[in-house]
Amino acid sequence: MPDLVIPVVDPAAPDWEERIRRWADDAAASLGAGGWTEDSQDPEDRQGRIASLLCLAVLIESSARIGAAATASRPRSIRQGNTARIADDPQMRQLVAGSRAEAALAGAAVRAVLAGHAPVEEVLVAVAGISERLTTELFDTLGASATLEEKGLHRLWLAHQRWTACAGLAAARDRVAASVLDPS
Repeated sequence: MPDLVIPVVDPAAPDWEERIRRWADDAAASLGAGGWTEDSQDPEDRQGRIASLLCLAVLIESSARIGAAATASRPRSIRQGNTARIADDPQMRQLVAGSRAEAALAGAAVRAVLAGHAPVEEVLVAVAGISERLTTELFDTLGASATLEEKGLHRLWLAHQRWTACAGLAAARDRVAASVLDPS
């Protein structure tokens, strides 16, 4: 299996979601997982779930990297902080390191699915949880500046909501829970 490099997107770019979909289609096709087709939104469609998984992986990677860059460049607005610069604050460093670790974990999980070593539905449920946590943490960490329209960071959270709905995540969670609680 060729190595999968998960790109980072700029959510302020006008066609960023379309670029993610094209990348997911190309990646899925080159890895033998099918492509982004009209019926890929069907939660029962494995190829569609893989495409959704790839899209969520891009959101996670983008949230982690954009969050780290924005945190590093953010001035300290509260003078009672632990350090003069927010980038030197141990709590902020812990958040950034945690988000990078979760992005690496999500990428490894996606690669495991593509290699046939992990069930797509279970990984989709786990990766969607990471995506939700990271897109939410982006706002918690950056505060009001994260909502600035020109940054487009709100689009990462909105895309997460849209793609998890299209992936049939609620039904997938139920099926995964049922398989764990009643393995017969």
